[in-house]
Amino acid sequence: MALLYYLALEGPTSRMRLADLLYGHAASLQNLRVELHRLAQALGRPPFPKGQDPLVLPPWILLLKEGQGEALGGLEAVGGLEEWVQGVRMALEAPKPCGREALLEALEGMAPPGLLVLRGRLGSGAQGVAQELARRRDLPYRPRPHSTGLVYLEPPYPEEDLETLLRGRALLVLWLLPGEEPRFFLELRARYGAERTWVVDLPPLTWAEARKAWLQGLPFSQAAGAYFLSGGQPEWLPEFLSAPKTPRRPLAQLELFARLLPKPAREALERLAQVPGFFSREVAEALEAAPHLAALERKGWLVYDPGRGYRFAQEAERRLLATALPPGERERVWERLQGLLPRGALPRPSLVLLRGRRGRERASLPPEGKGVDPLGEGWAVALLNPGENPWLAVPSLGEEALWEVRGEAWAPEDGALYLGLRSGGREGWLALGEGAFALRLRVPAGPFRLGFRGLGVVEFTLGAYRLEEGEEALWALPPEEEAQKV
Repeated sequence: MALLYYLALEGPTSRMRLADLLYGHAASLQNLRVELHRLAQALGRPPFPKGQDPLVLPPWILLLKEGQGEALGGLEAVGGLEEWVQGVRMALEAPKPCGREALLEALEGMAPPGLLVLRGRLGSGAQGVAQELARRRDLPYRPRPHSTGLVYLEPPYPEEDLETLLRGRALLVLWLLPGEEPRFFLELRARYGAERTWVVDLPPLTWAEARKAWLQGLPFSQAAGAYFLSGGQPEWLPEFLSAPKTPRRPLAQLELFARLLPKPAREALERLAQVPGFFSREVAEALEAAPHLAALERKGWLVYDPGRGYRFAQEAERRLLATALPPGERERVWERLQGLLPRGALPRPSLVLLRGRRGRERASLPPEGKGVDPLGEGWAVALLNPGENPWLAVPSLGEEALWEVRGEAWAPEDGALYLGLRSGGREGWLALGEGAFALRLRVPAGPFRLGFRGLGVVEFTLGAYRLEEGEEALWALPPEEEAQKV
């Protein structure tokens, strides 16, 4: 089982390296062959194709990442794995870098030779990270294969230069797009040890990061629109600021990337891009795209949710690709979709108006949440993809109180944003109009949650006040028999 854990965490590994790690003596390879035979018997099927080298964990074996007790407990006693196990535990306990600046600071300790893999989508700024890292490490930046310096590699990879790269002393920085891992990457990963390999995700910029840089000083609506439509990708943000309706470069990058697909799959992808949100296999069949769903999911274009169906991995990419289809074909797609798209995916507005009055301000403990980013004053929520469900948990004040939510909201023309209140097993929702808002909520005693649904960006502050008798209109949860149950 140690072998499976190692492959799950470290990726493709040569038989020689595994044999040396697990056994460390002259008969190591023979011992490894015996272990692979025993493993096949225990699993009821061979986990690896005959002769495969490097070994790659099959997709039907999954690593359970959550559980009780010490990580990789007991594996430190297996062969030469003690140092590796301790390294994994230290990595799990170390604080994770947050934001691009923190990421660069975390990477500054790397030294050549080594392999840094930057996993990110189109527009994620992998090349910019590589250039800045070269500057901070005082290494020559090289955008093509070389034996020294920092060598940046992006698709299509230079397969013919693989051996030259492996013989050199350079720090290799590889941009890895979503989807199936290419052979070039697997070869590099197999030849570099775990101690000389770093794999880092490049997520979109947070709203706070983008607001401090590209979007600084802009009106909220303009900044929020550019951020949402670019998907928060740093290379795309300037394009959407200069040409929000016709960003040529991001669309050209997407179309070029889509050309790596077979033509029937690419055309199916463009038809599916006309469908907002989640869609069923029935919808895909109506658009003659069902045979390509598995390939599009493997290549990283689509994701699947067992409860809701398929959707594009990135809403920003869907919106861009939707413009690539000629108007006539776009209309034919919508004719096929009539009656097939689900309704009621977003919450139904259900908060009601009650009476009361704002009293003096109350002190409150700081809230905690998921998908809600703290700002200098208040919080921000960026809903970039369908199905996201950020929330803010607010501690109890011990009595019924009035809470004031003030801020600004932006949603795309074809979308909507909703604010939800959840307390005591009940919840209710309210549509947020675009622009500034000021809402007063009459909240029962006890802890509660504020939730957000839809697509768009919200900045808000939260204040607590005593609830007094009065005639002001306050939003509140409906009576229990009318409320949506949690």
